[in-house]
Amino acid sequence: MSSELVPLDMPTDLPSIEREIGEHEALMRTDRRAYNADTSRQIRLRNLYEARAGSSARDLQPEAGADDMAIVPLAEFRAQAPDGNYELYVNQMRQAGDVVYAVPGPERLAFIRGLEALPDGTFACMIGELMNRGAVAAGYATDAQVRAAMSGYPGASIVREWGAAANQNLAHVRARLWRCIDSMASDQDADRFLAWLAGLTEAQAKAVYRKLAA
Repeated sequence: MSSELVPLDMPTDLPSIEREIGEHEALMRTDRRAYNADTSRQIRLRNLYEARAGSSARDLQPEAGADDMAIVPLAEFRAQAPDGNYELYVNQMRQAGDVVYAVPGPERLAFIRGLEALPDGTFACMIGELMNRGAVAAGYATDAQVRAAMSGYPGASIVREWGAAANQNLAHVRARLWRCIDSMASDQDADRFLAWLAGLTEAQAKAVYRKLAA
């Protein structure tokens, strides 16, 4: 997003950006009808996501994978894929960037390389789920399921971060993960995805779960 399009009241430091994003995403989870009816709030959230990506990118060192996540200009995209859908490509990169830039800088390159090592079909299903805004019948996770989620799995500390919303958020994340797995072409792809998820670091897994809970 060019600097002249950034709203004047947009926060510039990452903690403030994250805090306001959290407020908007909380409304999305608790009162989706009100969120869907508020166009200005939706635009604000999109601008915040872009501001977060820009703020994170400024801290990203070249060796930490900046080139991997850079959105190529339209002319370059057309040269490489004359019949490709540029709007879809940009959306895919932004959705993936929301996760990647939420990973601590020193871990980003390893995270990107892990994604690149996945089969193309598995990665496509993951990106498809990030772009899928369709509702899932999630309900609420039980207290026992919340406790189990804190037992030895990477990203378990996200439950404490969620606090009172943990039961709802965990159920939402589980439902989206299963929808993602169900879209995969084979059991081997699903197994590869689950192995990748289990091998993430704590911070990497939390970045994934935050995005899925939004």
